[in-house]
Amino acid sequence: MKQLQTHTIHFDRWPIDCLITYLKKKQRLLVTSVAPKIKRDFVSLSRDKSPGALRFKRMEQLFASTHKRLLTQINFQEQFLFPYMDELLVATEKKSPVYINS
Repeated sequence: MKQLQTHTIHFDRWPIDCLITYLKKKQRLLVTSVAPKIKRDFVSLSRDKSPGALRFKRMEQLFASTHKRLLTQINFQEQFLFPYMDELLVATEKKSPVYINS
């Protein structure tokens, strides 16, 4: 049997701008590509006529609710947090102060 090789990503060695870009892309990818597949699986399982199908229907509803909240959080991050982080990065490189808008 072939052994699976593990790969360690050393995020602590990445420049901050690369980390921010990675976070932006990775979280959106997970929510837009992986989550719909999971939801389809729950839908498929909940349509079954077995006694456990009701549990899968409830899990589907919980997952949909969680997915919706996660999308809301990601949208917030994309609108406010990531632009602020970009400003921090630029200010740090320029060695200038950063002001928080309230």
